[in-house]
Amino acid sequence: MRSAIAIALLSLVMMSAAASAQDAETVDSTTLGEIRAMTTSYGAEVRLLQLEKSIERNILFGQDVIERAKEANESYDTSGLEALVEELGIIKDEIAAIDPEGNLTDVVTAFIDLKNDARDITAQFRDEARALFEPGEIDGMRAQIGRAVEGNLTALSNRIRNAVRVHNAEMVTERLHEMGLNGTQLAQRLMNGTAGRSEVASQIRAMLQGVDAQKRQAAVQAVQMRMASNAVRAESAVQSALQGYGDRMQQRLSERIHQVESSAEMIQQRLDMAETSPQAAPASGPMTGNAVGYMGGRGR
Repeated sequence: MRSAIAIALLSLVMMSAAASAQDAETVDSTTLGEIRAMTTSYGAEVRLLQLEKSIERNILFGQDVIERAKEANESYDTSGLEALVEELGIIKDEIAAIDPEGNLTDVVTAFIDLKNDARDITAQFRDEARALFEPGEIDGMRAQIGRAVEGNLTALSNRIRNAVRVHNAEMVTERLHEMGLNGTQLAQRLMNGTAGRSEVASQIRAMLQGVDAQKRQAAVQAVQMRMASNAVRAESAVQSALQGYGDRMQQRLSERIHQVESSAEMIQQRLDMAETSPQAAPASGPMTGNAVGYMGGRGR
């Protein structure tokens, strides 16, 4: 198993070397939109949790697919698939270790790096798994397994929901305070989930009736300026993250190989050869959902 994991990691190293021939130097629009929401610690926490949840979903799905493959035919060699699922587990742990309150560039860099790693592994798993089943069979499994998998994601779902509530409450409190209004009670209802979006919007409109037009306009301009500033900060963090992307990929994969196969001298030699290739940049194709796509085919 450890050898299979190391070989799977090596295949990703070789994929990165091939990708380096491309001139892509941007992230896709979906990821950029996610990063723009990471300029606050709560926003970063939400995006990191969503990525972690997406990967955990694929781990659970992958484990189920492997079991079904073994049940269908005991002669199937699933070691490669098991290796890919195990590496997804390593990535999930790396994501969980990121401090959302850390330096924005560092957080964004880790987010981009690990999201792309997970996406590559997910795509590789999907392609290899399809070779073990009849055409369309994997797609049929997606719906069956998906319902069971969601039940195992409750803890992460709750953490995401709570982080979103805290983030929204913080934003409402700050915006109302800028106009001299007290939003503490409304923010509390947002945090405990007793106020829905439409009710919050209605209450804010009612509160704004007592604010003069000039102050409202100033508040709107302040929000627009903050949004523009956050967009600039996000773009700057992305550009910084793109610097040395290929080198970091080689380093991450090298470290993971040592985690699972410290004596893999031949693999390390090939890794060293791959490291001499030009730097790879993140692929710019769109990704489904909040994170890395879905092993079963269409995203969720």
